[in-house]
Amino acid sequence: MSVFETATARTVARANATVRLCAAREALWRAQRDQADARRSPAEAATCDRVGAATAELVAREQWLHWIDHGTTIRPAADGEWGNTEATPAPSGRPAPRPRSVP
Repeated sequence: MSVFETATARTVARANATVRLCAAREALWRAQRDQADARRSPAEAATCDRVGAATAELVAREQWLHWIDHGTTIRPAADGEWGNTEATPAPSGRPAPRPRSVP
């Protein structure tokens, strides 16, 4: 794969992630508006569930866009054993050097 193909794929992935993030944000706004309209009604519990699901989707989309941009999660220290060992600080307190790609 050439450098151009990698850059193009990265650009396409970022564009798709941005579109999905915007859609998730709009879905959360709709769910919050529906929840406000359903206060003190039998539908309030269902709208609360929708707000929770929309919030989780939005957080996942934000995390994915951050991963595409930076190659790490938003909070790498919180990843625990699943985290990227290269992104965790070295014992000296400085981040470990990132491996370089070989053409």
